[in-house]
Amino acid sequence: MTGYLAVTPAIVLWSLRPGLALVRRRTDPRPPRQEVAAWFTGRAAEAWVVAASTVMAGGLVFLGWLNPPQTLLAAVLLPFPLLTWVALRFGGREAATVLLVMTVMAAWGSWHDLNPFASVAAPRQALQTMLIGLSLQGLIIAAAVADRYRQDTELHLLAVTDPLTGLANYRHLSSSIERQITRTRESGQPFALLLLDVDKLKVINDRFGHNVGSRLLVRLADTLRAVCRVTDLIARHGGDEFAVLLPGCDETAARQQAARVQAALSQERGRPAIEASMGVAVFPLDGDTAAQLLDRADAELYAMKRRR
Repeated sequence: MTGYLAVTPAIVLWSLRPGLALVRRRTDPRPPRQEVAAWFTGRAAEAWVVAASTVMAGGLVFLGWLNPPQTLLAAVLLPFPLLTWVALRFGGREAATVLLVMTVMAAWGSWHDLNPFASVAAPRQALQTMLIGLSLQGLIIAAAVADRYRQDTELHLLAVTDPLTGLANYRHLSSSIERQITRTRESGQPFALLLLDVDKLKVINDRFGHNVGSRLLVRLADTLRAVCRVTDLIARHGGDEFAVLLPGCDETAARQQAARVQAALSQERGRPAIEASMGVAVFPLDGDTAAQLLDRADAELYAMKRRR
């Protein structure tokens, strides 16, 4: 049972995710460091501290680095807080790894008569009971933390995602524009905003039904995903309005991108056909806040709609 609880979780969890998790979690908006630089981040430093603490705790408890009375006290006080720390900060895989290392150290120490429970009756059974209890506690805590993190991630996605198209919603768009304004003021790199509005959507809904209109919006979202860059943020701005945040684009590049989007929409083969009016706003030429940029792009959009 000790082997099943100590060895199997580490093998299974490492086989599911072979890579080391030395970067920050996805909720951090900053780009993570990769490769060698990842070993020198704050999270990597904490991982080094965990490794050193594991060796220290294992030596004090299982390898006879302390005298027998202090060894028994260390066995009571050290392993569980260490496993709890690893489970809360890193996850089940890392907690299982720490448990496996400590189990190997415990087996080696017991083989050499360094059992911390040597002063009690049935010392090896006591050691096994301790390891089983540690494995159950550590893995249960790690599973609970992982489930909570999964729920938080799902709630975050629901808060920033449009449920119909899977694009970013208005809240995510507004906060992304504000962050891009801050980055542009620091770096001087321009950015632009492209706003689209579907023409005659009400006519389509009245004639073919709202399901057809909803599928048209999904087709438009798929077209935008296909034609826009990976670095662009595509969002559903309103009921039939979409926005594309274009980092690094001046007015010329933004209008070229708008022309590419218009060409892609004209080549889209679904029925009814997608027709959309567009407007472009460039920071800081057309405004220095998210609201001003959206208003400027919206005004140009409706001017194009009136002409059409």
